[in-house]
Amino acid sequence: MMDWDLLTPEADELAGRVATSVARQYERLEWEDLHQEARIILCSNPGTVRGYIEQDSMGHLNRWLWERLTNKVQTEGRHLERNVSFERELERYAVMNE
Repeated sequence: MMDWDLLTPEADELAGRVATSVARQYERLEWEDLHQEARIILCSNPGTVRGYIEQDSMGHLNRWLWERLTNKVQTEGRHLERNVSFERELERYAVMNE
């Protein structure tokens, strides 16, 4: 169940910081996409998020969200990092054959 009421300005800021951290790990992933995924993770886990907020454990919430977002994008990120641009390969081939 999604609880979009959890997306307060503070929670959105947290989602942005976590997205920035994950984007540094996986440079080919778009920050905007990661930010949206972080928001969805927060809103789809209302019990966990409220528990951290009620305990005033924002550091733990940050770590929890970072782990969930990293796990979610890890496979996609690895695949993107392994992909090679066709144009880059053509340029490399042209340089090698000069």
